[in-house]
Amino acid sequence: MGQRFVVRKDDSTTTGGQVLAGSPDLIIGHRLAARRNDPVRCPRCGSVGLIAEGNPTWLANGEPVAGHDHVVSCGCPPGSHRLIASQTHTLMAEESVGLDWQPPGEMASGVHLRFPSLEALQAFQQLELDGQAVRVATDQEEPEEEDEEEELDETPGLTLRLAAFFDGTGNNLANAALTERCRQDDRQQLGEETLLDTIAICERFGFSAPDEHGVFQSHPNDSYGNAPSNVALLSELYLDNTSIPLEPDATIGYVPIYIEGIGTTSGAPDSRVSQATGRGETGVLQRVIQSPAAIKDQLLLFVRTNPGIHVARLEFDLFGFSRGAAAARHFANEVLKPDGGILGEVLKPGQFGLLADFDWTTDVRINFIGLFDTVAAIVDPLRGDWSPANDLNPGINLYLPPGCARKVVQLTAADERRWNFPLTSVAPHHQEISLPGAHSDIGGGYPALMQEKLLLSRPRATRVSPNMPLERSSVWREAQLEVARLELDGLPGDGQMEPVGWHFPNANEHDVSQRALVAIAIQRRVRGELSRVALRVMRELALLHDVPFGRILEDDPNLRLPMELQTISASLLAYAQGAPFRLSKAENRLLKARYIHLSAHWSPSYGAMINKPAPNRRLTYSNKPEEGQPQ
Repeated sequence: MGQRFVVRKDDSTTTGGQVLAGSPDLIIGHRLAARRNDPVRCPRCGSVGLIAEGNPTWLANGEPVAGHDHVVSCGCPPGSHRLIASQTHTLMAEESVGLDWQPPGEMASGVHLRFPSLEALQAFQQLELDGQAVRVATDQEEPEEEDEEEELDETPGLTLRLAAFFDGTGNNLANAALTERCRQDDRQQLGEETLLDTIAICERFGFSAPDEHGVFQSHPNDSYGNAPSNVALLSELYLDNTSIPLEPDATIGYVPIYIEGIGTTSGAPDSRVSQATGRGETGVLQRVIQSPAAIKDQLLLFVRTNPGIHVARLEFDLFGFSRGAAAARHFANEVLKPDGGILGEVLKPGQFGLLADFDWTTDVRINFIGLFDTVAAIVDPLRGDWSPANDLNPGINLYLPPGCARKVVQLTAADERRWNFPLTSVAPHHQEISLPGAHSDIGGGYPALMQEKLLLSRPRATRVSPNMPLERSSVWREAQLEVARLELDGLPGDGQMEPVGWHFPNANEHDVSQRALVAIAIQRRVRGELSRVALRVMRELALLHDVPFGRILEDDPNLRLPMELQTISASLLAYAQGAPFRLSKAENRLLKARYIHLSAHWSPSYGAMINKPAPNRRLTYSNKPEEGQPQ
């Protein structure tokens, strides 16, 4: 089998059983991921078996993570008892044997299968879990069947809330989950063998330069190197009635739909073309066009979990980051069309429980739109548009008119300065809140710890005589003054920042001076947890408008805040809800020193200055009707 969804503790099996345990170090949607050798209750044979398969390319506590349709070894006929994944967000990549696995694009096939010994099975004859004894059930009662269909038929005409989460460029929840261990900065707790295996696997994804603790100093600049974005994390906090049945008296149901980020595909290499242009099969417009199929898949699960459901009304919650925010805005305009636009063919009377008299013009509305720093940045060379910095986004409607939703909120990056990352505002029609941080400090995706080695200033040219040190030139002194100014803001933290220079050979031997360049260089470590503040801000604002997010688990390594950010987070959360902005000078210096990434710089990437700063301040385009688009 190819890609599989990850199985978690409490998931069901084909015999009506239940996964009883999982890894505390791998939490997906607030539930522990299951692994090979985790126990499973089987009511058919009346025993507790063990998961017999796993994906060796993804280890949790030294054991391969288990996926949908993996085999359970119990008293049933071999191969007849299999796992059923309840979530459809997090995939594992193609499986292979041992460390012969190759990253996407070079994948080898095969199945890693190890059945537990009889002694291991007997060890689980009596399992203490969550304070309750689970026994080999020779006298175990079959689970009672509930007549959910009959109960749900008594509550016709409910509201179905669909939540679409559009991830950003280079962000992909499944790919990030596959390399989660590679981004952690606490791997010194692993055993030596597990650490070496982890390093070997991570290096195949492009992680490099591990230190003495196995922490990688260099991360690949793709969806396998990025951590989960805030959009992805919110999608896992959203109440999901595709796996949690509705109560008999429910009046509203909830279905989340996660849409992969621009330029990414789960388990496959990223598309550099789509990431550079925002176009192509994984571009902004295509993600919206693909969304009805993703919605259909989730609704099939919803009606399977809630048979006999009757839906009278549809509501939408929409979230997006970066180009994913651009996709969310275009999607909103499809919802606002009288016939539902591209959604009309999927969401029509008689489909997925929708009543026969369902009318798109009267029975549909958008509840909440939550955006993280909209950047469309569409490049269309065939039309002569080579710049992501303009507001030419053909075919994409970013305009959010007044009254388009009950509430629209955009969190913007106060410290984003890149020329190629222009912001498309939602003001003045909707609420816009500027928070400290660069683009991905707001939307998420940075690893917990990374190295920055950059040129902070544009190299300036000068000429010096052969016997005069470059350090005595005027451009060097100006660079020193700029370093002093940056130090007042908190840079370089625990790193180094100083002027650097390069001399160039003279064109001919008669030149009396030599050409040189001077710039400011910085090398430092920077942490990635600042985006979790914006995560909390968006969650709280959404809760105020009836978005059903679960609570944030502070023991989840992907969600918890460092102690030094907790007061800052509380202040920014109060600010987002109307209080004055109250960060102290010391708090601002702390953020600059340790948490705010230097996204704008003069170091080339892929041979181009794609991260160069804007001349004065970041470009911002207004929320206005798009030419050629319906209003």
